[in-house]
Amino acid sequence: MNGIGTTMLGSSRAITPPPLMVTQLFLTVLWVPIVPLGMYVVRETEPATYSFLGKVRFIDFARAVGFRKVLRFYASVALESAAWIVFVVFLLLALDLIARLFGYELFR
Repeated sequence: MNGIGTTMLGSSRAITPPPLMVTQLFLTVLWVPIVPLGMYVVRETEPATYSFLGKVRFIDFARAVGFRKVLRFYASVALESAAWIVFVVFLLLALDLIARLFGYELFR
């Protein structure tokens, strides 16, 4: 569990029949989304397990769903990203507090 990898953020079922959805894959560092790697059509096979079925170009997604749904999609991505940033900050603060209880300093 090193905090570096990929995660999927945002989801739209506007152009795919259930149980499929369009989501965006991000490169993460310390669990914080940094770089979008692409949009994909996925199927959730188990909780938090997905099958990637194809890649979607942003322009095709935007044309298919319209401007309002694109804004809603990216608002959900921004909200999820902000939640991860808050999580990481609280995690680091908690780790620092625990370290200080044992006489160590993580941050000076």
